[in-house]
Amino acid sequence: MSNELSYKKDQIKQIIESASRFFDVVRLVDPINIIVYTVDGGKLQATEESCYHVWNKQDRCENCISARCFADNHRYSKFEFIDHDVYHVVAQCVTVDDHRYVLEVVTESNDDVLLSAFGDNDFVDRITSFNHQVYTDDLTGLSNRRYLNDRLSIMTNRAAGEGASLSVVMMDIDDFKRVNDTFGHVVGDKALRFAAQALEGVFVADREDIVVRYGGDEFIAASQGKTAEELDKCLESLRSTIASNEVGFTVSIGAFYQEHAEHETVEELIRQADEAMYRAKASGKNQYLIKAR
Repeated sequence: MSNELSYKKDQIKQIIESASRFFDVVRLVDPINIIVYTVDGGKLQATEESCYHVWNKQDRCENCISARCFADNHRYSKFEFIDHDVYHVVAQCVTVDDHRYVLEVVTESNDDVLLSAFGDNDFVDRITSFNHQVYTDDLTGLSNRRYLNDRLSIMTNRAAGEGASLSVVMMDIDDFKRVNDTFGHVVGDKALRFAAQALEGVFVADREDIVVRYGGDEFIAASQGKTAEELDKCLESLRSTIASNEVGFTVSIGAFYQEHAEHETVEELIRQADEAMYRAKASGKNQYLIKAR
Protein backbone atom coordinates (compact mmCIF):
# COMPACT_ATOMS: atom_id res chain seq x y z
CA MET A 1 0.00 0.00 0.00
CA SER A 2 1.03 3.61 -0.56
CA ASN A 3 1.74 5.53 2.63
CA GLU A 4 3.46 8.68 1.43
CA LEU A 5 3.29 11.51 3.96
CA SER A 6 3.85 15.23 3.49
CA TYR A 7 5.87 17.45 5.84
CA LYS A 8 7.56 20.81 6.09
CA LYS A 9 11.32 20.89 6.65
CA ASP A 10 10.96 21.81 10.32
CA GLN A 11 8.50 18.97 10.85
CA ILE A 12 10.73 16.29 9.32
CA LYS A 13 13.66 17.65 11.34
CA GLN A 14 11.67 17.15 14.54
CA ILE A 15 10.70 13.62 13.48
CA ILE A 16 14.33 12.70 12.82
CA GLU A 17 15.45 14.21 16.13
CA SER A 18 12.74 12.36 18.09
CA ALA A 19 13.25 9.01 16.33
CA SER A 20 17.04 9.24 16.78
CA ARG A 21 16.52 8.81 20.53
CA PHE A 22 15.23 5.29 19.94
CA PHE A 23 16.94 4.05 16.75
CA ASP A 24 20.56 3.66 15.71
CA VAL A 25 20.25 5.59 12.44
CA VAL A 26 17.48 7.90 11.24
CA ARG A 27 18.04 9.71 7.96
CA LEU A 28 16.39 11.27 4.93
CA VAL A 29 17.61 9.84 1.61
CA ASP A 30 17.46 11.23 -1.91
CA PRO A 31 17.86 7.92 -3.82
CA ILE A 32 18.17 9.58 -7.22
CA ASN A 33 21.27 11.60 -6.33
CA ILE A 34 22.32 9.21 -3.51
CA ILE A 35 22.39 12.06 -0.97
CA VAL A 36 21.77 11.61 2.76
CA TYR A 37 20.29 14.27 5.06
CA THR A 38 20.63 14.15 8.82
CA VAL A 39 20.07 16.61 11.65
CA ASP A 40 23.31 18.28 12.72
CA GLY A 41 23.44 21.23 15.09
CA GLY A 42 19.66 21.51 15.01
CA LYS A 43 19.60 21.83 11.22
CA LEU A 44 18.70 19.41 8.44
CA GLN A 45 21.87 19.12 6.39
CA ALA A 46 23.22 16.99 3.55
CA THR A 47 26.18 14.80 4.50
CA GLU A 48 29.28 14.39 2.36
CA GLU A 49 28.99 10.61 2.17
CA SER A 50 26.70 8.60 -0.12
CA CYS A 51 23.88 6.57 1.41
CA TYR A 52 25.69 3.23 1.06
CA HIS A 53 28.76 4.32 3.03
CA VAL A 54 26.97 3.57 6.30
CA TRP A 55 27.19 -0.12 5.26
CA ASN A 56 30.91 0.14 4.42
CA LYS A 57 30.15 -0.41 0.73
CA GLN A 58 31.71 1.17 -2.36
CA ASP A 59 28.56 1.17 -4.48
CA ARG A 60 24.78 1.23 -4.19
CA CYS A 61 23.38 -1.85 -2.44
CA GLU A 62 22.14 -4.62 -4.72
CA ASN A 63 18.87 -4.65 -2.78
CA CYS A 64 18.66 -0.86 -2.40
CA ILE A 65 15.58 -0.35 -0.26
CA SER A 66 15.40 3.40 -0.87
CA ALA A 67 15.42 2.97 -4.64
CA ARG A 68 12.66 0.39 -4.48
CA CYS A 69 10.62 2.43 -2.02
CA PHE A 70 10.98 5.57 -4.14
CA ALA A 71 10.07 3.78 -7.37
CA ASP A 72 7.02 1.93 -6.01
CA ASN A 73 5.89 4.51 -3.44
CA HIS A 74 5.56 1.71 -0.87
CA ARG A 75 6.99 1.07 2.58
CA TYR A 76 9.68 -1.63 2.59
CA SER A 77 12.02 -3.24 5.10
CA LYS A 78 15.16 -5.38 4.85
CA PHE A 79 18.11 -6.76 6.81
CA GLU A 80 21.57 -5.29 6.21
CA PHE A 81 24.92 -6.39 7.62
CA ILE A 82 28.06 -4.72 8.85
CA ASP A 83 30.53 -7.50 9.54
CA HIS A 84 28.44 -9.88 11.70
CA ASP A 85 26.09 -7.26 13.11
CA VAL A 86 22.54 -7.44 11.78
CA TYR A 87 20.51 -4.29 11.17
CA HIS A 88 16.85 -3.95 10.32
CA VAL A 89 15.97 -1.11 7.94
CA VAL A 90 12.51 0.35 7.36
CA ALA A 91 12.02 2.82 4.49
CA GLN A 92 9.01 5.10 3.97
CA CYS A 93 8.38 7.60 1.16
CA VAL A 94 7.79 11.15 2.39
CA THR A 95 7.36 14.54 0.76
CA VAL A 96 9.29 17.44 2.27
CA ASP A 97 8.49 20.90 0.91
CA ASP A 98 7.10 19.33 -2.28
CA HIS A 99 10.17 17.17 -2.91
CA ARG A 100 10.06 13.37 -2.55
CA TYR A 101 12.53 11.57 -0.28
CA VAL A 102 12.78 8.30 1.61
CA LEU A 103 12.87 8.31 5.40
CA GLU A 104 15.03 5.42 6.66
CA VAL A 105 14.98 4.10 10.22
CA VAL A 106 17.69 1.62 11.19
CA THR A 107 17.95 -0.47 14.34
CA GLU A 108 20.47 -3.12 15.36
CA SER A 109 18.93 -6.59 15.62
CA ASN A 110 21.71 -8.81 16.87
CA ASP A 111 19.78 -10.07 19.89
CA ASP A 112 19.51 -13.74 20.85
CA VAL A 113 15.91 -14.03 19.66
CA LEU A 114 16.84 -13.08 16.09
CA LEU A 115 19.98 -15.13 15.75
CA SER A 116 19.20 -18.24 17.77
CA ALA A 117 17.35 -19.89 14.89
CA PHE A 118 20.47 -20.45 12.78
CA GLY A 119 23.46 -19.06 14.65
CA ASP A 120 25.25 -15.83 13.85
CA ASN A 121 27.14 -16.79 10.69
CA ASP A 122 24.38 -18.96 9.25
CA PHE A 123 21.81 -16.20 9.65
CA VAL A 124 23.97 -13.66 7.82
CA ASP A 125 24.75 -16.14 5.05
CA ARG A 126 21.12 -17.11 4.56
CA ILE A 127 19.78 -13.57 4.38
CA THR A 128 22.64 -12.44 2.11
CA SER A 129 21.93 -15.38 -0.18
CA PHE A 130 18.23 -14.60 -0.21
CA ASN A 131 18.83 -10.95 -1.14
CA HIS A 132 21.10 -12.08 -3.97
CA GLN A 133 18.53 -14.56 -5.27
CA VAL A 134 15.74 -11.97 -5.28
CA TYR A 135 17.63 -9.78 -7.75
CA THR A 136 19.70 -12.31 -9.74
CA ASP A 137 18.96 -14.60 -12.69
CA ASP A 138 20.26 -18.07 -11.82
CA LEU A 139 21.26 -19.13 -15.34
CA THR A 140 23.23 -16.10 -16.52
CA GLY A 141 24.24 -14.46 -13.25
CA LEU A 142 22.87 -11.13 -14.50
CA SER A 143 20.40 -9.07 -12.54
CA ASN A 144 16.75 -9.88 -13.18
CA ARG A 145 13.53 -8.12 -14.10
CA ARG A 146 12.79 -7.13 -10.50
CA TYR A 147 16.15 -5.36 -10.31
CA LEU A 148 15.40 -3.54 -13.58
CA ASN A 149 12.05 -2.28 -12.32
CA ASP A 150 13.66 -1.01 -9.11
CA ARG A 151 16.60 0.73 -10.75
CA LEU A 152 15.57 2.01 -14.18
CA SER A 153 13.10 4.57 -12.84
CA ILE A 154 15.81 5.91 -10.53
CA MET A 155 18.31 6.14 -13.41
CA THR A 156 15.70 7.86 -15.61
CA ASN A 157 14.82 10.50 -13.01
CA ARG A 158 18.46 11.11 -12.23
CA ALA A 159 19.40 11.53 -15.92
CA ALA A 160 16.44 13.84 -16.48
CA GLY A 161 17.38 15.94 -13.46
CA GLU A 162 20.97 16.28 -14.67
CA GLY A 163 20.06 16.87 -18.31
CA ALA A 164 22.07 13.76 -19.24
CA SER A 165 21.47 11.24 -21.99
CA LEU A 166 19.69 7.92 -21.44
CA SER A 167 20.04 4.72 -23.44
CA VAL A 168 17.74 1.71 -23.06
CA VAL A 169 18.73 -1.34 -25.10
CA MET A 170 16.76 -4.52 -25.72
CA MET A 171 18.45 -7.58 -27.23
CA ASP A 172 16.86 -10.83 -28.41
CA ILE A 173 18.52 -14.01 -29.74
CA ASP A 174 17.43 -14.63 -33.34
CA ASP A 175 15.51 -17.89 -33.85
CA PHE A 176 16.33 -19.11 -30.36
CA LYS A 177 13.77 -21.93 -30.62
CA ARG A 178 15.72 -23.28 -33.59
CA VAL A 179 18.92 -23.23 -31.50
CA ASN A 180 17.21 -25.30 -28.80
CA ASP A 181 15.54 -27.67 -31.28
CA THR A 182 18.74 -28.23 -33.28
CA PHE A 183 21.39 -28.40 -30.59
CA GLY A 184 19.42 -29.09 -27.39
CA HIS A 185 18.72 -27.06 -24.28
CA VAL A 186 22.25 -27.45 -22.88
CA VAL A 187 23.63 -25.58 -25.88
CA GLY A 188 20.71 -23.17 -25.65
CA ASP A 189 21.68 -22.36 -22.07
CA LYS A 190 25.28 -21.82 -23.16
CA ALA A 191 24.03 -19.43 -25.83
CA LEU A 192 22.13 -17.43 -23.22
CA ARG A 193 25.21 -17.24 -20.99
CA PHE A 194 27.41 -16.22 -23.94
CA ALA A 195 24.98 -13.43 -24.87
CA ALA A 196 24.81 -12.30 -21.24
CA GLN A 197 28.60 -12.13 -20.91
CA ALA A 198 28.89 -10.17 -24.15
CA LEU A 199 26.26 -7.68 -23.00
CA GLU A 200 27.89 -7.31 -19.60
CA GLY A 201 31.30 -6.84 -21.23
CA VAL A 202 29.99 -3.86 -23.19
CA PHE A 203 27.88 -2.12 -20.55
CA VAL A 204 29.25 -2.87 -17.08
CA ALA A 205 32.61 -1.15 -17.48
CA ASP A 206 30.66 1.72 -15.92
CA ARG A 207 29.16 0.37 -12.68
CA GLU A 208 26.16 2.65 -13.04
CA ASP A 209 24.94 0.68 -16.08
CA ILE A 210 22.03 -1.72 -15.68
CA VAL A 211 22.28 -5.14 -17.35
CA VAL A 212 19.52 -7.71 -16.88
CA ARG A 213 18.05 -10.86 -18.32
CA TYR A 214 14.53 -9.66 -18.96
CA GLY A 215 13.07 -13.10 -19.58
CA GLY A 216 13.54 -16.04 -21.95
CA ASP A 217 16.10 -14.98 -24.58
CA GLU A 218 15.55 -11.24 -24.07
CA PHE A 219 18.03 -8.94 -22.35
CA ILE A 220 17.95 -5.26 -21.43
CA ALA A 221 20.75 -2.80 -20.72
CA ALA A 222 20.41 0.83 -19.67
CA SER A 223 23.04 3.51 -19.45
CA GLN A 224 23.25 7.18 -18.52
CA GLY A 225 25.64 9.68 -20.09
CA LYS A 226 26.65 7.99 -23.35
CA THR A 227 26.79 9.99 -26.57
CA ALA A 228 24.98 8.68 -29.64
CA GLU A 229 28.35 7.79 -31.17
CA GLU A 230 29.42 5.86 -28.08
CA LEU A 231 26.15 3.94 -28.06
CA ASP A 232 26.54 3.09 -31.76
CA LYS A 233 30.06 1.70 -31.13
CA CYS A 234 28.83 -0.32 -28.14
CA LEU A 235 26.03 -1.93 -30.11
CA GLU A 236 28.23 -2.79 -33.09
CA SER A 237 30.80 -4.32 -30.74
CA LEU A 238 28.04 -6.30 -29.02
CA ARG A 239 26.54 -7.54 -32.30
CA SER A 240 29.89 -8.61 -33.78
CA THR A 241 31.07 -10.29 -30.57
CA ILE A 242 27.94 -12.41 -30.34
CA ALA A 243 28.01 -13.24 -34.07
CA SER A 244 31.44 -14.81 -33.56
CA ASN A 245 30.09 -17.62 -31.34
CA GLU A 246 30.72 -21.25 -32.29
CA VAL A 247 27.05 -22.23 -32.56
CA GLY A 248 26.39 -19.53 -35.13
CA PHE A 249 23.46 -17.75 -33.53
CA THR A 250 22.94 -14.01 -33.92
CA VAL A 251 20.99 -11.29 -32.10
CA SER A 252 18.73 -8.41 -32.97
CA ILE A 253 19.23 -5.26 -30.91
CA GLY A 254 17.05 -2.21 -30.49
CA ALA A 255 17.93 0.93 -28.56
CA PHE A 256 15.92 3.92 -27.44
CA TYR A 257 18.22 6.92 -27.06
CA GLN A 258 17.43 10.30 -25.52
CA GLU A 259 20.14 12.95 -25.72
CA HIS A 260 18.37 14.73 -22.88
CA ALA A 261 16.46 12.26 -20.73
CA GLU A 262 12.83 12.88 -19.87
CA HIS A 263 10.79 11.70 -16.91
CA GLU A 264 9.30 8.62 -18.56
CA THR A 265 7.90 5.44 -17.09
CA VAL A 266 9.88 2.21 -17.14
CA GLU A 267 7.12 0.65 -19.25
CA GLU A 268 7.37 3.36 -21.91
CA LEU A 269 11.17 3.16 -22.12
CA ILE A 270 11.06 -0.61 -22.54
CA ARG A 271 8.27 -0.32 -25.12
CA GLN A 272 10.34 2.07 -27.22
CA ALA A 273 13.43 -0.17 -27.08
CA ASP A 274 11.32 -3.24 -27.83
CA GLU A 275 9.83 -1.53 -30.90
CA ALA A 276 13.32 -0.68 -32.18
CA MET A 277 14.44 -4.29 -31.64
CA TYR A 278 11.56 -5.74 -33.64
CA ARG A 279 12.26 -3.30 -36.46
CA ALA A 280 15.84 -4.57 -36.51
CA LYS A 281 14.61 -8.16 -36.55
CA ALA A 282 12.13 -7.42 -39.36
CA SER A 283 14.96 -5.86 -41.39
CA GLY A 284 16.90 -9.12 -41.56
CA LYS A 285 18.21 -9.90 -38.04
CA ASN A 286 21.86 -9.85 -36.89
CA GLN A 287 21.75 -6.08 -36.70
CA TYR A 288 20.90 -3.19 -34.42
CA LEU A 289 18.69 -0.15 -34.73
CA ILE A 290 18.76 3.02 -32.63
CA LYS A 291 15.58 5.03 -32.20
CA ALA A 292 16.53 8.51 -31.05
CA ARG A 293 14.46 11.31 -29.63
